[in-house]
Amino acid sequence: MPQFLGRATIRVNGQVIESAKGASLDVGGTKRNPVTVGRVVGWSEETMPAMCECETSLRAGQSIETFRRMAGVTVIFECDTGQRYVINDAFLTDTPTMKDGEGGNITLKFSGPAAEEVL
Repeated sequence: MPQFLGRATIRVNGQVIESAKGASLDVGGTKRNPVTVGRVVGWSEETMPAMCECETSLRAGQSIETFRRMAGVTVIFECDTGQRYVINDAFLTDTPTMKDGEGGNITLKFSGPAAEEVL
């Protein structure tokens, strides 16, 4: 019976970010855009960044500055099905946003060059 992705682990410079369910990864890379000239349909390419998004919780004694300074980091998206994707030289795109209640969730959005699958 096949296993399907149920949980991902996010690592930043080797340290696990304890993330809530729902972490996502857009691997980035080449995007093809349709181009129509008369009756001919073709495409053009553009480069898209990788995007990794997750939520973590603010713990007692933890500084949000740790997250705000994240630039030039290595982000690894590990699937519980065995696949691993790496975004090298990644950076946090938005300022970390905190929400009260439900554990003080902080949304983290990372971007960088296209993610590479580690085989």
